[in-house]
Amino acid sequence: MALVEERGMTEVSMTAIADRAGLSRQTIYNNFPNVEAAVRAHMVDEIDDMVEQIDAELAAMGDPGAQLSEFIRMAMHRFASHEFGLSLRLAMSPEAEAVISMHLARAQRVLGRIVEEGVETGEFRTHMAGDVVAETLFHMIGGLAPAVAHGADPDVMAERVATMLLTGLQA
Repeated sequence: MALVEERGMTEVSMTAIADRAGLSRQTIYNNFPNVEAAVRAHMVDEIDDMVEQIDAELAAMGDPGAQLSEFIRMAMHRFASHEFGLSLRLAMSPEAEAVISMHLARAQRVLGRIVEEGVETGEFRTHMAGDVVAETLFHMIGGLAPAVAHGADPDVMAERVATMLLTGLQA
């Protein structure tokens, strides 16, 4: 999808995607009706891979605070590598964005699990429902994606955000 990020979605043809991938145009069309569908499929695969990786790595950690810090660190590094095509999401149809959002909701559920475990163990304290806290954290973390994608140090940003969030949850 580097081709689409380089040129923009409206400036890329299915032929150009096929050429870059080393496939025939027919093969691309057999799998995707248009450029947006190909981009959406790529983004969904990246999101699903990210959630599986995060969930697997966090499962080995028992401490909810450490899990939250690691979730944030991994998210910041994904943002830095441009794997979510942030600018591409703005050019997508509402239907494509809805599909992507549905897959991102899995990451939000991972956050929800972390918050619930933290509350259950007494490490986190909140007067809000766990799903509301998770949604808020998810959007706060995601709000930093443009800064990190445009050069902010992902480790510095992760440390700042984790410190702020843990200070609030552990107060």
